Amino acid sequence: MMRSQLSFFLVAFFALVVGRAAAQADLKIDVGGTVGNVSAADFLRPNDIVLNDCQNTQAPACLDAQKAIAACADNKCLCAANNTQTDVVPLVTACQQCMFAALITRNKLPDDPRAGQASALTAYQTACNATASILLDTTVITLTPPPNWDGPFGQVLNVGTTVITVIVGALLGSGLIAVVISM
Repeated sequence: MMRSQLSFFLVAFFALVVGRAAAQADLKIDVGGTVGNVSAADFLRPNDIVLNDCQNTQAPACLDAQKAIAACADNKCLCAANNTQTDVVPLVTACQQCMFAALITRNKLPDDPRAGQASALTAYQTACNATASILLDTTVITLTPPPNWDGPFGQVLNVGTTVITVIVGALLGSGLIAVVISM
């Protein structure tokens, strides 16, 4: 009798362990570039300094997202985007938004394609669609420029440079007209 109880216990324990292992989320995200395919757990761990800007107590966006990813047991959880506090996709987007803002603040290009990139979020969306059959709305994964962004750099000519440019343009234009007239 003792042996059958022990056998039952071992079988039940094995079933629980196997069931837990089978329930682990296996979302693979094809980020491309030098990174290639990454798991959901590694998606928000880019090899870039901007990650540090989003993993501290003042800006815990990536810490919150990483905790939410770790708590997921299946791909449906990883692709949940109903804008509740437990949904992972808005937290992932918030982390990417934080890294995007940090890239702009630091005025640098990303060292890793997972750091603050809309293409990384699109890869996450594609993985959710392919693996969990969940099509994420693009508004959930959209990055927006931070408030401190002053737009693309515009080269402004000072007065002296403008005068010289106009004179050179007038001379070239007059010369071209003279050549055409003399033909």
